[in-house]
Amino acid sequence: MQSIMRMVISNTGMNFAGYPSLTTADLVIHFRAYFRGKTPATRLPWRLAQQPFAFFEMAVKLHRSKEPSGKIWIVCKSNLRPHPTVQRLVTELGATVVTAGDGYNTTHADWWADFLWVASAKHICIATSTFGFWAAFLSFAETVHFPIFPGISGFLEKTWCHLMVPLDSRYIYHDWWGNKTFQAREGEYFSARGNCERMADFCPNLFPENEAACFAGPKAPKEVFKRFVAQWFPEFSNSRG
Repeated sequence: MQSIMRMVISNTGMNFAGYPSLTTADLVIHFRAYFRGKTPATRLPWRLAQQPFAFFEMAVKLHRSKEPSGKIWIVCKSNLRPHPTVQRLVTELGATVVTAGDGYNTTHADWWADFLWVASAKHICIATSTFGFWAAFLSFAETVHFPIFPGISGFLEKTWCHLMVPLDSRYIYHDWWGNKTFQAREGEYFSARGNCERMADFCPNLFPENEAACFAGPKAPKEVFKRFVAQWFPEFSNSRG
């Protein structure tokens, strides 16, 4: 399936009119936020809606250590361009938001144009989404920065861990909470996978004094939750959980 889809992408004939010309040193970030981007997390029950700035910063710093001349690009839905985390990526990491896909809206192909452009990059950083996962997996990228993503209980959390790609040396897994990076090419896939699985206990690890509130109760402790948001999502300092 991967080889067939790569052939489709290679032969699509799209010339990416209006899109920036990528160099082999550039990094393309796909950003996604759930709950319409209104909050980074909720307490009812405990959920993370997005990766924090810290994840993208880890990926960009590692990328720039190897490709200092490369530019950083961001692809996201048009309604997420004013998102506080996107704005931090622009102001603090010097990233540029790509808007070229808007020109394809009349044909309802804007998502496909963005998808193909992301898949054409040599270095990709993805958020938790099917769009980002498939664009990276089917791409010819040399490097894929993949988030170890805790905080969503039940089906979706485990599913994301299960989507970690084994035996693919392109993947670099970033644990922003533990400040750890795992390189698949260094044989660290299984360590990364185990780290992701252990994140099922993320809530009690975060709130050890109120562990019961994570799973037995309906919500995480409000004051502790606010401190967490203030620490990891300062751009949402005025948001409510």
